[in-house]
Amino acid sequence: MCFLVAVSWVSPAFCGAKSVMARWLYGARAICPTPLLHSERQLRCTAWDRLLWRRTTSGVGQIALAPYNRASLGRVSASRTPRPPLVLVTGFGPFENRRFNPSRVVAAALERDPPRGVRVASCELPVSFHGAPREVERFVARHARRRPALILGLGVQRAAYFRFEQRARGRFTTSRVDNDGVAGAQIGARVGPTLRTVVDLRALARLLREAGASDVRLSNDAGGYVCERTYHALLSAGEKHGIPALFLHVPPAADVPSRLQTRLVRALISAAFERGVLSS
Repeated sequence: MCFLVAVSWVSPAFCGAKSVMARWLYGARAICPTPLLHSERQLRCTAWDRLLWRRTTSGVGQIALAPYNRASLGRVSASRTPRPPLVLVTGFGPFENRRFNPSRVVAAALERDPPRGVRVASCELPVSFHGAPREVERFVARHARRRPALILGLGVQRAAYFRFEQRARGRFTTSRVDNDGVAGAQIGARVGPTLRTVVDLRALARLLREAGASDVRLSNDAGGYVCERTYHALLSAGEKHGIPALFLHVPPAADVPSRLQTRLVRALISAAFERGVLSS
């Protein structure tokens, strides 16, 4: 019969140390029978030998033999299983004559019911040239210690298709105003240089089509409005914290219902991690 050796108390005579070590061997190899371990150097960690050390101050040498327990090994292994990747998702609230913005609905739904094998934290951003970037920085900084694998920005467009944005320009000339009454031309070129995503958008577009989206495109023009200003902020925050970022324009809910949009984006995220397009 195979046993695990548990050295619960070891005399100083064996260790030659000032203090006595209490050693429990978790996940060790099945040993039949084994000599007494005389020194710490003989306790070698291997793929099968996982050691938990506890330092004590006195004791009497004892050896206990316990049956090999695979269930306990499973519990130890499970406790060391890495957590699923975290994705930060942003959407927008109402603006202009659009009282219903599907981007915020999709973002919130992904947090409530995340994609398979993924965790999601979402944030609704104000439709504001100044307010959205400030909220992006706070949101990303708040979760940065959790080591997110991706920042995904969502926004609604007028066209009835999905559109991955390849870049965010740092110069704004539009006279179109945000919810605060500020026009893009008022911030002009103060934002910074043009930034590009490092994510493979062509691969993501293929995955979104496979999920069921009938029309998916890539774009070099994010619109010059708050979405593009926000995308620039997402890319800047991602670069600062070492997190890849991308932006996806979704169609109006009248063309593609928000529930269907949620299902498609959820499937996209799962497939992207499972197939290695995105790294956890």
